Amino acid sequence: MRKTCVRPAMSCLALTVSLVAGPAFADDSTEIRLPLGSVLMTRTSVNDDLTLATDVDTLTFQSAYFPEVEALSGNSFLIFLATGEHDCAGYYIWGTLEDTGLRASPQFGNCSDRGEVLRTAKGLMLVMPGPKGSGAVSYFLNKDGTVTENNQGLEVDGIVDPF
Repeated sequence: MRKTCVRPAMSCLALTVSLVAGPAFADDSTEIRLPLGSVLMTRTSVNDDLTLATDVDTLTFQSAYFPEVEALSGNSFLIFLATGEHDCAGYYIWGTLEDTGLRASPQFGNCSDRGEVLRTAKGLMLVMPGPKGSGAVSYFLNKDGTVTENNQGLEVDGIVDPF
């Protein structure tokens, strides 16, 4: 069945251009399902924009690659934002969906992409190798959406350094 455009010529042209050009710049996307609702994560390959969106909020970051969700904790999720650079692989962020909207922690980490998520009595902890062979560094998501860094070693939390 052939469809005919009955709109004015400019609208038909715009529709045709968007249909033809669209797949060339196809986005990667995934839905992150949380107890309070869903967050759509989309990456535009043209400019490396990574968007986290709900029905009412949109947050935009830069990521050279489409990230995977590293961990889920209640209404929060951890993702790695890749820089695409050799000297610094990237940083992590915690995204959180609340009744008041979507928010993200400031970017954190030490440029390593070797983070390991552990469950502890304090909640989820991201453990990363320390700089230049020093002890591991850990990061906790706080209830207010901030992230606390612990570079005093993992023994304080009763954890053996995995690196």
